[in-house]
Amino acid sequence: MNELSIARRYAKAIFELAVGEGRFDELGAELAAAARTLEADAHLLDLLRDPGTGREAKLQVVETMASGLDLSPTAANALRLLAERNRLALAPLVSRAYAALADERAGRVKARLVSAVPLDDQTAARIAAQLTQATRRTIVVERVVDPSILGGVVAQVGSKTFDGSLRTQLEGLKKQLKA
Repeated sequence: MNELSIARRYAKAIFELAVGEGRFDELGAELAAAARTLEADAHLLDLLRDPGTGREAKLQVVETMASGLDLSPTAANALRLLAERNRLALAPLVSRAYAALADERAGRVKARLVSAVPLDDQTAARIAAQLTQATRRTIVVERVVDPSILGGVVAQVGSKTFDGSLRTQLEGLKKQLKA
């Protein structure tokens, strides 16, 4: 079984527990904070992946994170379980899989807005409102700057792309002129 499948199984189990507690968003934020902490230190992740690193050392990493990040008992126990099963290095994957489950449960969809220049908050909110209307889902926006699109915005929502870029419009005009 590959790492992503394993991470999804853990995420699903943790998510079901969090839903039972009625705090799936809060637990998701805690898992994301732990994942960011682990991802920030490549050496630590390598150490956690090393089969020679003992269980006690991995559990000590969890205890340090739990106190430093002020994790709830549920989040700390989830990370302890990963450590005990030699899966703590998968915490970032578990966190992303968990976030996908939480977004689905809450009716949220991530939208990636690509623009030539940084979008201000008001413009991003207006585009998010239009996407919410078009998809009938709550949109969570991620902004990306890509000067190669020249102008306009490309919105990627799930598997759909709404391309309002100047580059695409110019390519369409070019094709029309050639025809």
